[in-house]
Amino acid sequence: MARAPLFPASRALFRLARAVADARRPAERISDAEIGRVIGLESARTSRWKHGQISVSDAARLLALSQSIGVDVSILAHVAAGYLSADEALTLLGSERDFVRFLGEQVLLPQDGHTLSMVASDG
Repeated sequence: MARAPLFPASRALFRLARAVADARRPAERISDAEIGRVIGLESARTSRWKHGQISVSDAARLLALSQSIGVDVSILAHVAAGYLSADEALTLLGSERDFVRFLGEQVLLPQDGHTLSMVASDG
């Protein structure tokens, strides 16, 4: 059985979630395990996510993380896919103008009666 590859974007996604959680609630530090539980990971798997050893890219987990930390899911999807680093995402989130421009460039609007949707990896 082949070993699964490492997912460097997983580490970036964790770093983004950690930074946003710390900025939103600076008085009380949210533990890594709490961040992991938001998306259904037990402590051991949270550690693997933190170190970039598992991918967090399915829609349900990204949506749960988005709702928990208050970051647009399109930003999280781009970080999970490796298109944005955690630092780039934080810069986008810090600038309303850049954030709106990013959404305008990245979010596809429905055309010809078709819509874009995210689905879990298992269908």
